[in-house]
Formats: sequence, structure tokens, C-alpha cells
Amino acid sequence: VPFICPAKNIPEIDFAYYKDSYSEDWLIEIYSHTASKANGAKEVAQIVNADHITAFGDNLNDIIMLKDADRAVAVCNAVPEVKEIADIIIESNNNDSVVKFIENDI
Repeated sequence: VPFICPAKNIPEIDFAYYKDSYSEDWLIEIYSHTASKANGAKEVAQIVNADHITAFGDNLNDIIMLKDADRAVAVCNAVPEVKEIADIIIESNNNDSVVKFIENDI
């Protein structure tokens, strides 16, 4: 579904427009360019003094965060664009695969 975001010409604003992985809905997220998932992950990593970031994703709104992470993990039911950039692909999120990965790997 084509969409022209009226906020796209505002430098302080970012947005993500994508089809939901789990329904027929289209979603739009509009946010300050400083409030991205990638920036949030970096902020948390700094607060807890983490050595590296492992990020999990399934849809287009996760791509920037996954690219910035030290290790990008996608669930197998992620969109193709996410799986292409993932370092690791795990089972479907319907099988609690993120929790299992954290318990076994981190």
C-alpha cells in the first residue's frame, strides 16, 4: 500500500512504514530521529556497561537496530530483508525462540 508520510521532510523526524508480519495490517511509526530502536539499544548498553549488543528482529522497523548491533538475530518468520542482514536465524517467535536463545546463549 503506497504511503507518503507528511513528516518525511522534517529533519528531526524518522518514520517506518511496513506491513505487519502477523496480520494484513500496515503500520506506521513516526518518531524523533533520536528515539530509534538502535539509539535505545546503545543507550541501554551504555547504562549497563555492556561489551556488545545482540539485537533481535522480525520486521523492517528493526533493520537499523540490527545493522548497528554487534550480533543481529532474526526469527525464521521475519521478513526477507531482516533475514538477509541477520548473523543468526533462530526458530519462529511463536516457539519462544528469543527466550530460548537468551537462556542458552547469553
